[in-house]
Amino acid sequence: STANQVYIGHGPYEMNPATEIRFGTHTATTHNLGGSTHMVIDSSGNVGINETSPTSYGNSQATLVIKDTTGPAISWNDTGQTRDWFAIAQGSGLHFNYADGGGSSSASNVTNVLVLDNSGSIGLNTTSLSTEASLFIGKQPSAGNAEGGQLVLQSSVNGSKAIHIDNYNNASTDFCRFMRGTDTNSEAVLGVWDITNTRFGIG
Repeated sequence: STANQVYIGHGPYEMNPATEIRFGTHTATTHNLGGSTHMVIDSSGNVGINETSPTSYGNSQATLVIKDTTGPAISWNDTGQTRDWFAIAQGSGLHFNYADGGGSSSASNVTNVLVLDNSGSIGLNTTSLSTEASLFIGKQPSAGNAEGGQLVLQSSVNGSKAIHIDNYNNASTDFCRFMRGTDTNSEAVLGVWDITNTRFGIG
């Protein structure tokens, strides 16, 4: 056309249209029949990767279906920073992972940042979700050995005041600490709940 557009399967002129477009590969390097289909675009606009019959869920909206037996994934790669983000379907959970590496190199230092479970539970820095809570905050990899997950309640964006609530272990005793500080650092302990011995201290 005059707009230098390329049409595949349909077009502005009379032609033999396609009700489905398939993309695939073959193990043979010479002229041969067969091969394997790896991506399909159907007449409803659904796209299937490793799925030849992509199904639209909900209100029949166009859907991308990725199928795999060992955890289908979507990857976002920042080539300038050699960093990768992954969204991976693993059993009953959708995992968001961060890793060092690049689009063509093996991922290393993989961190499981967020898990959404089919029961409605959310895990931050942890994949160990139970049925007794809805939000699980795991230990920060950069935190000290005694410090567990921490919840920070901001008073404002980049504010100078915030409340920190964390899990802390000292001499085999577990504590829940309530601290004041900034967005990034705790400064003073306001109260401590001794979980092991069921005691509470203020100041």
